[in-house]
Amino acid sequence: MKGKLIALILIIFSFISFNGVNAEKPEKTDDYKYGHNFDIGSYIRIKEQNENFLNESKEIIRNNASKVNFISDKKNKYFLNKDLEFDKFILKGESDYTEVWIGEDIDKDNITNEQIEKIMRTFDSKIYPIITDFFGKPNFHDGTNAKLNEFIDMNEEYYYENDGKIILLINDIDSNTTGYYSNLAEEYADRNIITIDSRILDKRIEKAYFNSLVHEFQHLIHSDNDKDEEIWLDEMMSSFAETLVFKNIDKNKVDYFSNETYDSFTNWGKEFDIDTSTNLAYRGEAYLFVSYLYDNYGECFLRTLAKDKDNGLESMDKLLKGFYKDTNANKVFENFHKRLDIN
Repeated sequence: MKGKLIALILIIFSFISFNGVNAEKPEKTDDYKYGHNFDIGSYIRIKEQNENFLNESKEIIRNNASKVNFISDKKNKYFLNKDLEFDKFILKGESDYTEVWIGEDIDKDNITNEQIEKIMRTFDSKIYPIITDFFGKPNFHDGTNAKLNEFIDMNEEYYYENDGKIILLINDIDSNTTGYYSNLAEEYADRNIITIDSRILDKRIEKAYFNSLVHEFQHLIHSDNDKDEEIWLDEMMSSFAETLVFKNIDKNKVDYFSNETYDSFTNWGKEFDIDTSTNLAYRGEAYLFVSYLYDNYGECFLRTLAKDKDNGLESMDKLLKGFYKDTNANKVFENFHKRLDIN
């Protein structure tokens, strides 16, 4: 495993010269349009770490929930969306670990039964075992403690499912994003939920859908391990998760990193613009840095860092001192950037 990832990082570095400041900006191809230039997931997690937003959201959700008739129906249910409104979904498939739900208002002609079967098969046989082996299993949620029950008079078993399967919602999110994880959606239904945009299923199911599914599944588990984790470290781990499962090299993000001037990606979430190439550059550096950590500090260190309850640089510093007494986070970043300069 380690040899394969070392080979990947060497391939990445061979793709591009990091001193090429005059290189042309990468063309905004389909890879750019689908999920790279509008990072709704990070934006949602930043908001959900803000106490004022959480307090304000309660009344908004209460008001929106009062407009919905939550009649118990095993194959038709309402779930909270990114705008704190409730969308209706139809159950399209179940497997050992997942339930796949399709938004009522999306074009269902673009989503075939064969695609649904492939999503469930790939998640059960590849994504779930690899991700949970490395990052740990998600907390169990079966719907019995749905926070929504506190706000409205509804059947307490509305979201109940005995095995606590992962809910995969396929919905019309936004033309420029592939998916997101929301802790609020999880809390109000008491279910583990990942939302994926429906339009990426048309032509890019292998690359866009499954990459996004892996990426968001790591966010879900990371939230269980460390709910207030700093954005840069959480995103770094999701980039690693994609490589872990599918051995992906996202050259587009790496290209942006090489051509942008910006502060360290550890500022991600502190100075955050969700619709600029800086976001892509942050992702590019995060992608390279996590590969560097794996290559130089090993699987055990990275696995422990992903699960640690402390945040960001504080967590990295603490664990480095435990694993390697003569180094710290600042030295690691310094050596990483020296490596980039060499290449």
